Amino acid sequence: MCRCDCGTKKVFRTDGLGINKSRSTLSCGCYNEENNWNSKDNALHKKYEYSDSQARSKYHRIYKTWCHMKSRCENPNDGSYSDYGGRGIRVCDEWQRYALFKKWALKNGFDYRKSGLEQSIDRINVNGNYEPNNCRWADKYVQANNKRNNSYIEVYGVQYTFSE
Repeated sequence: MCRCDCGTKKVFRTDGLGINKSRSTLSCGCYNEENNWNSKDNALHKKYEYSDSQARSKYHRIYKTWCHMKSRCENPNDGSYSDYGGRGIRVCDEWQRYALFKKWALKNGFDYRKSGLEQSIDRINVNGNYEPNNCRWADKYVQANNKRNNSYIEVYGVQYTFSE
């Protein structure tokens, strides 16, 4: 059982966990996903990314976050589209390019050592778009208290979720 940088746990054969390039396992599969760039992002990738492939792999969770965020908002075939794009939630123009989203992520507290449960993208205003002034990196507890379906109670004039 191995744990990828992105937090995914997966079983691999031990003979594939070496430095033999023809059989070596680098990730759960997300590393390969990160490197399947469309031609527009490929030039930016080369400009902003580290040339060493191992260093680049530390940040594959940023790429997965970007892909999932865009899919939820732009792909009507995505299972979550109705809760995002279908409600009018959009990805800002700046973040249409992966390199600019990654730059924002690194400047705003993304930590490659944390798993997806410890840190994922969160929209501060759940009805707002994915844009720099409405997003942050948050753990699962902050995320759970920032959902549209939360029930609230008021105590001495302050509103709390039930879990709070």
